[in-house]
Amino acid sequence: NPPAAYTPLILGPSTSCINGESTYSLNNFSAHPFEIEWEVEGGSIINGQGSPQITIEWGDIAALYDLQINVNICGVVYSSVFNVSLNEAQTSFTINPNPICPGEIVSFTTTSGLGDYSWDFGDGVGASSLQNPTYLYPITTNAGTYTINLEYKDNNGCIAHYGTDIEVFAAPKGIL
Repeated sequence: NPPAAYTPLILGPSTSCINGESTYSLNNFSAHPFEIEWEVEGGSIINGQGSPQITIEWGDIAALYDLQINVNICGVVYSSVFNVSLNEAQTSFTINPNPICPGEIVSFTTTSGLGDYSWDFGDGVGASSLQNPTYLYPITTNAGTYTINLEYKDNNGCIAHYGTDIEVFAAPKGIL
């Protein structure tokens, strides 16, 4: 006979990142033989369907989704739903001034909050881990367009990328 009352308990993160992976598991097993089926919105089960533990690859739309487990014990199906909030890190930045002459200090200001920052100033030399760095393009910097890239990781572990160009004018003659 199946148990009189049984509620499957799902364990795993209640928040995740778009395009990320998360693992969930059934925490309380029945003493009776059972079969498991998982159902997920907003992602795909990439490992473990039919077992007490699954791995989900989440899609690319930030929203609140349901993860459901159905446990069949002796022909009686017990179900439980677990809510998962998919988050998306977002970032961009401004450059001031732009364009510049070599030897000018440039300020970069992000639209993001707390987290980890990894800047590449596009000249093969400059980098920073500050939220809102400044950078001095050396007087020897060749004239041209340089792409500044930022990788931002928010406090949820979600990652965003943003890049834009800065134009560096030629140094005035007689300075070099």
